[in-house]
Amino acid sequence: MILCRLYSDRRKYCDAIETTPVEETPPTVYLNKRWPTSALEPGNTKLDTELYEFVQRFKSGKTDMINWKKCFEQGHLEKISSIKRFNNSESLRCHYNRKFK
Repeated sequence: MILCRLYSDRRKYCDAIETTPVEETPPTVYLNKRWPTSALEPGNTKLDTELYEFVQRFKSGKTDMINWKKCFEQGHLEKISSIKRFNNSESLRCHYNRKFK
């Protein structure tokens, strides 16, 4: 019984390792390319002002708290281009806080 177990373990772990092909690494040409400038990079003042003005509407009066989920959903409903470039409300919040605070 123990002998069978050893053979099955050897077949499971050792033989599988020997037959598994190693993937080739990608050429470094693709790793060194500079990505095109996006709307998130600095210098896009039109989208930044649009984002700032839109988010200001969602500040509560006394505490200056922002409901980021509602802001994100409303921006997609109104097709605001500065909001539509974000995938979720968390990325919108992080970008806004990094940019404007």
